[in-house]
Amino acid sequence: MEVLAHIFDIAKELDWGRIGDQHSGRVVRMSLVCQHWRTVALMFPPLWATIHFRQNAIYDFQFASLCLERSKQVPLRIIISTLFRGTQIGHFFAPHATRIEEVILSLPNRYSANTLPNHVASTCSFPAPNLRSFNLCIPVWADNNPPSLPLL
Repeated sequence: MEVLAHIFDIAKELDWGRIGDQHSGRVVRMSLVCQHWRTVALMFPPLWATIHFRQNAIYDFQFASLCLERSKQVPLRIIISTLFRGTQIGHFFAPHATRIEEVILSLPNRYSANTLPNHVASTCSFPAPNLRSFNLCIPVWADNNPPSLPLL
């Protein structure tokens, strides 16, 4: 079981390593191979501890709820690569604040320097007292007026 769980973990990292890939697609597909593989996947909470909200993804909140349940009390890694639903995302994670250890905010497109601070503030409005890493990935601006980001 431990070897299979390790293989699932490698597959998960391959999925999450590519922004825009399906949420944990390989792991979900692998967990459907047979009942034993599904049992192993469900018994391995770290497999479900990365939650990704993507641009134009309709079922992100449903899958995120499932991941929160399956990840038990394992520390969370949050990836947000959408410009929309910022406040909704912030409220969604607030009850799980103590579990959040890593946040990656990856904006998929160029974003106005005037509105970026508000987007970051609304999207990351959840408290995260155990946060260890916060990455902000933004496209490079062509002008010499980069945005001034809010204090975290």
